[in-house]
Amino acid sequence: MGDHFDYNEFIAAFKTQAQEFEDLLSQNKIPDTKTIDQLSVSITKLRAKVNEAVAIGHLPAYDQRLCEERVASLEGSLAKFRASAKPKSKFSFKSSINAKPTTPTAPEAGLALKQPSTTTSTTKISINNHHHKLLTFANAEGWDASELNSAQSVVITIGGLSDCFVDLASGPSPNVNALHVQGLKRTVLYAGKIQGSVLLHDCVQCTIIVSTHQFRMHTSNTTNVYLEVSSNPVIEKCNDIGFGSYPSSDGTATAAELPKPEVLGNGLPYVVQDFDWMGATPSPHWSAINSATFRLPITASSDDPDPILNKLLPQIAPSQQSLPMNTIVLMG
Repeated sequence: MGDHFDYNEFIAAFKTQAQEFEDLLSQNKIPDTKTIDQLSVSITKLRAKVNEAVAIGHLPAYDQRLCEERVASLEGSLAKFRASAKPKSKFSFKSSINAKPTTPTAPEAGLALKQPSTTTSTTKISINNHHHKLLTFANAEGWDASELNSAQSVVITIGGLSDCFVDLASGPSPNVNALHVQGLKRTVLYAGKIQGSVLLHDCVQCTIIVSTHQFRMHTSNTTNVYLEVSSNPVIEKCNDIGFGSYPSSDGTATAAELPKPEVLGNGLPYVVQDFDWMGATPSPHWSAINSATFRLPITASSDDPDPILNKLLPQIAPSQQSLPMNTIVLMG
C-alpha cells in the first residue's frame, strides 16, 4: 500500500471488489473447483488489504468493523460453495495429454472475475501550506475549470493551514465527491456541499461548515462543526468538539453580522457517534452548539481573514489550554 493512502479510493475499491465477489457467489449454480480456488485467493488478498490498512492506522474503527464483517461473510459463502462442490470422478470432462488449449466453456467464462473499471475520471486538487490567507478554489493546485467541469469525480485535499478562511462554497465550484482535511489550526473552512464523504484529522481551534453524506473527524480539539449530514457523524480521539446544525441561507451575511456560537441543549438532527466513549451517559468529548442565528453565505469584505476568524473561531477555555493533543477522557 506504500506511504500514500487515499481513504476514499480504498473504500471505493473495497466495495467494488466485494460486490463483484458477492455477485458471483449469489448465482444459483455452484462454481467449479478452479473458480472457487480463484475466488479464495482473491478474497484472501482483499482481507490482507484491510489488515494492512488497519495496521498502518489509516482505517477508522467503524470502517474496519464493516470491512471485516463483509470479508467474513464472503469467506462464509465461499466455504458453503466449497462444501457443496461434489467430486465428479465419472462425469468430469477429461482432456488428453496432447490436447490443444481450448477456450473456456461458457459457464466458467461467465464466472470470470471482472477487471476494475478504468473509465471513471477522477480529478484531484489540493490547498496546502498557507498562513493567514483568504483561500478559494483559485488557490488550489490542479485547478482547471474546464477539466473539473467534465470530471466524474473530484477529490479535494486540504492541509497545513493556519489562521485562514477557506471558502469553497462561494462562486463557481465543481461537484466534489470527497474532502480530506489534515493539520488545520485556527482556520474557518466553509466547504459548502460535498457529494460524498468528509474526513478530517488534526484540526485545532477551527470552525467547519459543511453539508455531506458522511462525516468523520479524528484527533482534533476545540473545533466547532456546523453540519448537515445524511448519516450519523463519527468522532475518534477528539476533545471539545461542538456540533451544530447546518445554517440556513437567507442572503449575504458579512463577518460583522456573524454571532459567536452559544452552547445549548442537544437539539441536533443527527446522533454523534464517539468511538472513544462507551458509557451510558453522554460523551464528554463533544457538545451541541447553537447555530440558529448563523446564516449563509459567508462573504469576506477583504483579503484579510481576521474579521471572520475573530467572529467564528471557538475560544480555548483555560482548562483546555494545557490539555495535550489527542488526550481522551476515559469512562470511569
